[in-house]
Order: sequence, then structure tokens, then C-alpha cells
Amino acid sequence: MKNEPGIFKMIHFSWKRSLAVLMPFGFWRWIMVLVVVWAASAGIPGCSLNIATPQKAQINTLLQKFKKTPFQPPRIPKLPPRPITLPYEVMPETGLQQQLGGMTERQQPGTQISISPNAERIRKLQEEDKARRVKARKIGEGALLGGIPFFALAGFSALIGFLWLNSRFGFVLLDFLVTGKMEIKKSFQAHREIGNIYFRWLLFFMGAVVGVSILISGIAVAGLIMTKQPSGPNMGVLVGWVFVLLAILAATMIMMMAVRDFILPVMYQYKLSVSGSWGLLKSSKRLSWGKILKYFIIVFFLGFLATLIQTVAGLFSAVGVVVAGGAIIIPGILLTKTIPLLTVPLIVVGVAITVLLVVTGMILTGVVMLPVTIFFRTFALAYLTRIFPECDLLEFLPGGSAQA
Repeated sequence: MKNEPGIFKMIHFSWKRSLAVLMPFGFWRWIMVLVVVWAASAGIPGCSLNIATPQKAQINTLLQKFKKTPFQPPRIPKLPPRPITLPYEVMPETGLQQQLGGMTERQQPGTQISISPNAERIRKLQEEDKARRVKARKIGEGALLGGIPFFALAGFSALIGFLWLNSRFGFVLLDFLVTGKMEIKKSFQAHREIGNIYFRWLLFFMGAVVGVSILISGIAVAGLIMTKQPSGPNMGVLVGWVFVLLAILAATMIMMMAVRDFILPVMYQYKLSVSGSWGLLKSSKRLSWGKILKYFIIVFFLGFLATLIQTVAGLFSAVGVVVAGGAIIIPGILLTKTIPLLTVPLIVVGVAITVLLVVTGMILTGVVMLPVTIFFRTFALAYLTRIFPECDLLEFLPGGSAQA
């Protein structure tokens, strides 16, 4: 529509609003905002710049090579057993033979080696050693089998905990962007009900994604078994399986981003469920898939630029960490050579300082990029007025949110 604000006006407004809610600068206040941003998963939309993508021609060449020359394990021929005969004068007297009182008897010329009674002791020692190794392997396998459920349960519990935090802190961050006040405890309690509603939806959505992925994986494995070829697995089924899983991952990320940027603000303002908010948003006459697609294109382009800035900031932070670490570690190395007794304590202190410096570098990078991160959230709220002008939380439209 002609009366809709332009994209550049939205960008300008979002940047000014981001600086307004963050200023004046306070280190601990910014750290609190950074923690809320992390818990709300409101990072910079972008991609990694360190992924080397192979060309299509290279992929086709590798596939043709794999089909023509499938991997075959080398065949090792079995040699028939035969007795070993050595002349009497060339048989060495080993140290182990001397310790055991002679493992073998002296061989007469032209005869086979005969085993002395001491070989029984060797056989028992070998059997005991083999039993110990089998027992150790069984213990290791038992620990591994017992550890897998433990770590799986721990990872699942951590994921559930993070989803719960994400469902609450998403509204805490919205409260901060709207009011400009960082009151975590008060906001956390105020949005308890809709936070729990959003948490249950997240559990259902992630469970559905995992279930669909497992179902498709099962179908793909069955297809690989049924279409197995002598040269190896069916590459068509394998490539299709990977492609479908990647498509599910991409669709999940886009869906989560759309819910975070468009559904959560409606839930925040009207205190509705996810489905209720979607129904209200869908009733807007201005909603169109073209506008949503345009939003994702703009966000990914801006995210690419922000990723470049973040990379530069990360490099400067890494250089600072290396310089600070060198200034601390090099004197410690010289000190260990002077006083060897201090080697172990200094190593422990050095590891602790290294971890502290790395964490400090990550925090500093996050603090430097915090205005950019907040910009993406304010831009999403400003763009939402193009789709649903009744949800004008930042009073971007002329007259504010009078429609609400």
C-alpha cells in the first residue's frame, strides 16, 4: 500500500530505537541485556563464512569415481601352517628364556622345535592376560552403554531447560524493547502464563520435527536396504535422504524465526496462545506471503552484513586475547624453567587464565555487537506493522498503537 512506511525508514527507526533502549552505556546493564538476548535466542540471522562449498562438477566427478571404483577391502591370503626348523647353532638364547629357566629345549639339527614344560606357564600367563583384556573391554563397553543413556538424558534435559528459558526470556526481551527497562524478575513473573503456553507449543513443535525426521530416516534406511547394489548403497536414495533432512532443518529454522518475529509480539500484546495469535494475524487484510518473503530476504541480507562486522569484531577480540595471554603465559614459562617446582601450579593457573580470556573475548564481542543484535529485533517489530498494524508495540506508525 502507498501509505506504508518504506524499508529504509524502518531501518533508520530501528537503529535509533536500538540505541535509545541501550543508552546510556552501562557495562553490567549491557551484560544483563546480553544474557537475556542469549536466552531468548535473538542472535544475528546469518551464515558461517568458513564453509567451503564444493562445485557441482566436483560432486559429479566424485560420485562417478565412487561408482566406478567401489571400495573393496584387501584380501589377505592364509598361509598353510608348517613347522619351523632351525639349525642348532643359530637358535638364540633369549632373555625371557633365561628368566623362565628355558622356554624351549635345544633343537637337534634337522628336527622340529619341541616345547619344554615351561611353555605351560607361558600359556597360562597368556590366558590370564587375555582374560584381563576381555574383562577390561567388557567394563568399557558396559560403561559406554550405561553412559549413553545418561548423556542422552542429560542432553535432553538441557534442551528442555533451554526451551523453557527461551519461552520466558522471549517475552522479557520484548518487554525491554517496549519499555526500555531491564527488570528481569518482574517481567519473568508477569509473562509466566503466556510463557508456559509458548513453552508447550515449542515442545510439541520440536517433538513433531524430531518425529518426522525419524520417520523419514526409517524410510530412507529401508530404501537403502531394499535397493542395495553390489557396488555400494544407492546414491539416489542417500542423496535424497540428506536433501530432505536439510530441507526439514531449513524449514524448522524459518518457522521458528517467523514465530519469534511475528507471533510472539501478538501474544505479548493480546495475551493469546500461539494458534490464537496466528488466527488474529491471519485475519489482517494486509497479510500476504509476498511481504513475509520480502522480510526474510531483507533480514538475511542485513544478517550477512552483520556477520561481516561480527567477524571483524571477533578478529580484534581474538588478537586482544592472544596479546593478553602471551603477556601472562610467557613470563610463566620462563619462571617454570627457573623454578621447576612451580611447573604444575603454573600450568593450572595458565589453563584457568586461558579459559577466562577466551570467555572474556566472547563477552566483549557480544557487547560490541549488542546494538546490532537489538536492531534486528526492533526491525522485526517495525516490519510487523506492515502486516498487522494493530500490533505497533514501538509506536512506529503515526499516532502510535491507537488501533490496539
